[in-house]
Amino acid sequence: MNKKYKYPEYRKKWNSENKDKLRQYVIKHRPKKLMYLKSYYIKNKERICFLEKARRLKQKIKCFEYYCGGLPLFCVCCGEKETMFLSIDHINGGGGKQKKELGGGGGKMYRWLTKNNYPKGFQVLCHNCNQAKGAYGKCPHQTI
Repeated sequence: MNKKYKYPEYRKKWNSENKDKLRQYVIKHRPKKLMYLKSYYIKNKERICFLEKARRLKQKIKCFEYYCGGLPLFCVCCGEKETMFLSIDHINGGGGKQKKELGGGGGKMYRWLTKNNYPKGFQVLCHNCNQAKGAYGKCPHQTI
């Protein structure tokens, strides 16, 4: 690479000055690119799925760490420590409404929390405590 150009700055400038050329190039080569991406996915499906699952788990644990105040991860109600049993709970309810707005829960929720810089109003609960809170208004652990 020629060192007299700072490539990203040069590329950004070229793109802004040549929007029509760039648009025509994208339209012309889109079918070829889609074909390549599809064949790449078919050849590497196992690897791609593994990496995506690992990325989602990492993001989920990062959210749990934030709302638990660091490690160890635990349910704030009963103290459950098994990560597979933990989930994010809306402290004041409204999880169903937000799930509809996001177009799904799980990974989309954790991505939303990360993008929005971990807003207040959420806590980590195990699935049992979360379900009980949703169904009965509070967890049975809170009455003991």
